Amino acid sequence: DENALEKLDALIQRMNAMPALTAKQAAARQKTNRIDFFKDDEATIQRKLAELEADRSPSVNAD
Repeated sequence: DENALEKLDALIQRMNAMPALTAKQAAARQKTNRIDFFKDDEATIQRKLAELEADRSPSVNAD
């Protein structure tokens, strides 16, 4: 449907506008977001999961 295509186009434009991460930046982000279910306490696990979910969510609504 037309609305879905417009939303998809807006998402693609936002993604294209985002700067690409260098390998070093990507590795640092991965290390920061890594969850150790054996060593991390419950609060840390929940915080990291919330941060990962926030990173995945669009910051601007295309409606």
